[in-house]
Amino acid sequence: MPKLVPAAELQVVVEACSTPLVGEPISDGAAAGLARVFKALGDPVRLRLVSLIGAHQGGEACVCELTTAFDLSQPTISHH
Repeated sequence: MPKLVPAAELQVVVEACSTPLVGEPISDGAAAGLARVFKALGDPVRLRLVSLIGAHQGGEACVCELTTAFDLSQPTISHH
């Protein structure tokens, strides 16, 4: 049977799994800039496009290579 240990005797070790990205809150200007980026990537098609382009060798892809992954026309893919 497991031995019960009083909670007062327990020690909790908390370690971050990674280094924090920032040491202080971001400025209003930085927040506005990041919000624009997140808004652009908030569209599922755009997010998938970025993922597909990033997965291509050299991080480049022709729109003709991307249209097969979507049920969208080539001009719509180009627009995104």
